Amino acid sequence: MNFEELKSEWEKDNSGNLNIPQSIEKLKMAQHPVEKLKRNMKIELYPQIIAILALAFVPSLANFQSSLYSFYYISYAMMVVISVYYLYAFYRFYKNIHQYAAATKDGLLELYFELRLNMERYKSFGFLLLPFGIIWIGLYQYNKLLLSDIAFETLSDNIILIVIIVIVIFTAAMIIAINTWVNSFYGKYTKQIRNILDELKEE
Repeated sequence: MNFEELKSEWEKDNSGNLNIPQSIEKLKMAQHPVEKLKRNMKIELYPQIIAILALAFVPSLANFQSSLYSFYYISYAMMVVISVYYLYAFYRFYKNIHQYAAATKDGLLELYFELRLNMERYKSFGFLLLPFGIIWIGLYQYNKLLLSDIAFETLSDNIILIVIIVIVIFTAAMIIAINTWVNSFYGKYTKQIRNILDELKEE
């Protein structure tokens, strides 16, 4: 039973003196963050799919040496498999948001926990893609060495150390960025839904 049905039942029982409980109004308020959440998910889902497909053309666009194609596409295939799993779960949650019956207290609670679960899943998806990003950057830089006729073995220890430091800094920065993005893009709606649940609990 959603909040409109609850409201209708309340009107029947109190036809002479209508006083809609605050809990019904709070459940109605919950629809606002839910709609915004669904809109944000839609904004993100399709560009992510397009970006994954576009990555298939990186070797030709970056003028990779033919010897590097196999390395790139092996890692790309692995990334696609991982992405399909996570994006399917993301899409399924997007399609089922309103099926959680968010306009009831139990449905809203279920939605809250599903949202928290999907936020953690989203973060783990980003973390899993990090190694592929590092591999692709490495292939790009190695390709530049090949085009310049510079052998990797001739690089000094200092340059290799700098590369390692850059990778560590890049990884740490991306972990922070992924956490910040997910929390800012979805965290506020989780907090709004949690606040409504807390208010309902108090009543």
